[in-house]
Amino acid sequence: HDLSKMSMLQRIGRISSHRLAQNVKHRKFPSISQIHRRHFSGGELLAVLMSGKVLLTGTLTAVGLGIGYWYLSDDDYIYEYDGPVNYDVLRNEIRSFMYSSEYDDGCCAPMLLRLAFNQAATYSKYDGLGGMNGATLRFEPQISYPHNTGLTKAMDILEPIKQKYGDMITYADLWTLAAYVAIEEMGGPYIDFVPGRADYVKPKSATGEETVLDYKLDLVPERFPEWDCGVSRLLDWWDRMDLSDREGVALMGGHSCGRLHAENSGIDGSWSDAQILSNEYYKNFKYVPYVYERRGTEHYFDPSNPELILLPIEGSFFYNARTMRWGEFYAYADLHIWLNDFA
Repeated sequence: HDLSKMSMLQRIGRISSHRLAQNVKHRKFPSISQIHRRHFSGGELLAVLMSGKVLLTGTLTAVGLGIGYWYLSDDDYIYEYDGPVNYDVLRNEIRSFMYSSEYDDGCCAPMLLRLAFNQAATYSKYDGLGGMNGATLRFEPQISYPHNTGLTKAMDILEPIKQKYGDMITYADLWTLAAYVAIEEMGGPYIDFVPGRADYVKPKSATGEETVLDYKLDLVPERFPEWDCGVSRLLDWWDRMDLSDREGVALMGGHSCGRLHAENSGIDGSWSDAQILSNEYYKNFKYVPYVYERRGTEHYFDPSNPELILLPIEGSFFYNARTMRWGEFYAYADLHIWLNDFA
């Protein structure tokens, strides 16, 4: 039985070998040119591409090209910029000076914002003086005006950066960029920075002594933001700066951050969350029952939270039709609408 089974297998093997030889003998294989002209089907092409060697070779080639491009090309974000200062790097340097336990709530962002705000608010469309150009708050008599008390601290924070860059950046540009970074750090949007502001330089006589007070510095105290007056002065200020009612009301929301100190203003308190830009400032006008305090430095305060205050110029804010309209708009609007308008 075993012998018969073996002989049968041998015969099947011989028949299979004979037929395979016949097939190979009569089969016509395509030439190289025929293979080149042949149209592969989708399945055949996918099988070739998915083969191990082809896949490995393609991957290594792609990685090599990518590394070569990265190594040989310039990084636009880091290296390509116009002028002597990389302002993206400068933004980060400003951030590194912002946080310290010696500042209110550990951050000086509100102080840097106030520095630029008070300088910019001196602009007048009628004579073209004031504004960020010049950074004239560095000089007397402006720095000694009551409404600018405490701003020397903000200047001192930025002074090491100015000394590092020297003439490559002006005080006016540095203060402006610092305000942009402060807004971003307190939850506001990123603001594109355009340099080009010039610093005011005191003229000197032939002997090297400073000349008499220049008219660019001799701005009356009323050119600076006041907080102890009525809403009519606020409207005059917006008109002088060529601001619309909406723009002026949006800027007032900057008081949603920062604190008041008795040594500077005679009041200790804040308007809302001390370190976050928020339209809670406008909502407080609607929902907080402020009480007017005449003793000492006049201001409004929340009886249930005396540290929550309003300045006299803000107290009449919601009792004027022009300001109330936009104040209510920002109180009920989405936060990002106000943040974009403010920025």
